Amino acid sequence: MTPQLSAFLDILGPDYQTQGWTEDPLPLVSLETFLDGNDDEGSIQNQDFGAAVAALKALSSHPDVEHLLLGITQWEGEGAWPVAEYIYLMTSADPADLAAALEEQGLFVSEHGTAEDAHQPHDAKAAFDQPDGMRLVWFWMD
Repeated sequence: MTPQLSAFLDILGPDYQTQGWTEDPLPLVSLETFLDGNDDEGSIQNQDFGAAVAALKALSSHPDVEHLLLGITQWEGEGAWPVAEYIYLMTSADPADLAAALEEQGLFVSEHGTAEDAHQPHDAKAAFDQPDGMRLVWFWMD
């Protein structure tokens, strides 16, 4: 196990050290934290790693997007990087427009919604400040 993977698992907490997933709210991490030392092609759920990273970097620098975080859903064990299956961010943009932009860049979104939508796996609002005119949006990659 690399030092970066070990440090990342420490950030995710004890559930990821033992069972590979969590019963608690999904850990949310920055894109930078997720990518530090990560070269695992399977670490972004059902995506081409290079295209997904490029799309996520473009999304995080979009003028209408603030504070992008990734929701980590599982760890498949030694030698693998934990898997990001959710994207959370604050935005003033239309979620459908952002989903279309992601897909144009090769990152495919199965579902998207706002904090009010039922599919959101936990209350991610606590991880974000909500600037005026912005709302929490999530994207699920399955």
